[in-house]
Amino acid sequence: MLMSIIYYLNKDLIIYLNPKRIHMKKNVKLYNILIDNFLINIYHHALKMYFLLCKKNKRRLLVKIARIIFILCLLYSVNFSISAQESEQRNPDTLWVIFWLQNQLFAVNSDNTGSITLVPAADTIAKSPKFVRGVVNVRGQKMPAIDLRSRIGLSPMDKEIEDFILLMKQREEDHRRWLTTLEDSVRETKEFTLALDPHKCKFGLWYDSYETSNYFVSNILKKFDVPHKKIHGIGNKVMGLSRKGNKDRAYDIIDKCRTTELNEMVTLFDEITRDIGELSQETAIVLNTIHGRFAIIVDCVDTTEKINEDSTLDVNAIKVANLDKSLIAFSGTKLKENRSILGIDIDNIFRSEDFQGGWGQPYGLAQ
Repeated sequence: MLMSIIYYLNKDLIIYLNPKRIHMKKNVKLYNILIDNFLINIYHHALKMYFLLCKKNKRRLLVKIARIIFILCLLYSVNFSISAQESEQRNPDTLWVIFWLQNQLFAVNSDNTGSITLVPAADTIAKSPKFVRGVVNVRGQKMPAIDLRSRIGLSPMDKEIEDFILLMKQREEDHRRWLTTLEDSVRETKEFTLALDPHKCKFGLWYDSYETSNYFVSNILKKFDVPHKKIHGIGNKVMGLSRKGNKDRAYDIIDKCRTTELNEMVTLFDEITRDIGELSQETAIVLNTIHGRFAIIVDCVDTTEKINEDSTLDVNAIKVANLDKSLIAFSGTKLKENRSILGIDIDNIFRSEDFQGGWGQPYGLAQ
């Protein structure tokens, strides 16, 4: 039973800590990375369970409880895990730490990875580049934290959350206006010109194409499907009653929809805009590079595994908007699914001009 639970939480841990695959003392760094990944997954799955089981008015408290559980696991791991400095042997099998940035998978070599943890609080570093979020304390060691989204040209997480909240408020207002316009069409006996197909309104077009690696956002968005379709579903029926002169019945259907399906959607809009910032899964990956030791901040870690590396990388074929392609070292796919992965050139994250002002010297960073 216990093994089944662990396997569910992190299949990678079982695969790569199998005695036939890995010798603990000779592969200490990999062991610690997998333990870190395992603990992150415990935290995320704890959040998922609380998210599914808790009452709405208790969710914030339970999210905090889940975080406390993770911290306890982390404290345990500090005492339990072996120091990565005890062995400098490289793992003979190349494993990659795979993570998400804005719905695209990226990877860094596990040989260059020190540890994985939730993003600690960051203190601003004067004269540092904009993509440096600040200095963080990872298990007693202070180091700069790089907002990898900003560094490679993607929209920062806080900006994405801000835009997402604005979008949700606009789409909520759209559906309030949709019902009001339908009511006006009945009252004034005129044609209703807004979208009757739920897939063709602004929210529907966005909803059908939107993808996210965030479990919590995805789970809330799924709940929009039924009430959204029901709202649009009353359009033809209401207009049919109006043309037959049965306006009272048409008004009753609109009023009922406003107090049921629309109210349900409004509740969901409120829920997702209120919680999206708190439900961020941002993770810090500590890297050892030619410039020194620092952390990169990513949306969330997906897994640690081998990948199918493509040796014929066509940089121009990469279709990620605004991406700084000079930071991409290779492309590949996951072993068990045909999802693209872009390998980060970690030694090129910092360039000579980024060190102006000497901000990195106190943290051992050099060009």
